[in-house]
Amino acid sequence: MGPFSGPAQGCATGTLLIGSLMLATSCSPAVAQDHETWRCTTPNGHYDNKLIPVPAKATTISGRIAFHSGDFGGDWNSIAQVSFRQDGSPDGNCHCSGIAAYGFQNPNHVEYDVKTRDEDSLLRASYFDTAITFRIEVDPKGLMTVTFGKNNPSVKTVPISYTGHDSVELSCSGADVSFLNIDVQ
Repeated sequence: MGPFSGPAQGCATGTLLIGSLMLATSCSPAVAQDHETWRCTTPNGHYDNKLIPVPAKATTISGRIAFHSGDFGGDWNSIAQVSFRQDGSPDGNCHCSGIAAYGFQNPNHVEYDVKTRDEDSLLRASYFDTAITFRIEVDPKGLMTVTFGKNNPSVKTVPISYTGHDSVELSCSGADVSFLNIDVQ
């Protein structure tokens, strides 16, 4: 058995060791009240996204993300993202801040990162097909707090360089991902 031991259906109740980082994982079976806001399925080397227009006063994105599988070709990483986005900014950058989920093959797992223009850091890991609850909160002072998991949550607060936004972007490349119960407030 490797570092991902647990029930054959991809659900763990113990701990997971990636390098020297111990991360708690929890079994998150599909919940009957989950609503699939959008499903992104792309082959490796391709990209798809959905933009949800939001008012500038929105400060929170919450929901669940289920990374079903990755298409592990040589072109791009298998990735999914949820972020606040500023369209048409003067410098041409999207100023995207939120989360990124990366799928890996050996061993099969998903790593969830806090993602900003200046930061990309591992916060949690799980198995494929495990829906993870998340919450992204941005305050007017330029801090973003990301919470992953419902039981025993992982939390990280990071500075962001730009707090303005006019849409939420859901995206993936080389992956099959469900974005569930997406709520923007």
